[in-house]
Amino acid sequence: MRRLSIVIAFLAVLAVPATAAAVEPTRETLHVTTVAPTPCPSGVTLLGVFSVTREITTFYDNDGNAVRQLWVATFEGRSPIR
Repeated sequence: MRRLSIVIAFLAVLAVPATAAAVEPTRETLHVTTVAPTPCPSGVTLLGVFSVTREITTFYDNDGNAVRQLWVATFEGRSPIR
């Protein structure tokens, strides 16, 4: 009986699939500030100042190949009349 339980336990361990260690995703953060002057028909110039932060997360498969990217962007800005 004891031998049977050892064999069953051994087979149960073999039945569970082995999981490979996942490759950690990489994260890049890009920050850009831009000034965009836009002339209006009334003669004034609209000056837009924008700050853009972009976070790019790249996910990899177990072989290290990039399989997916997640892009998240946030925009902040103002448009004072010049």
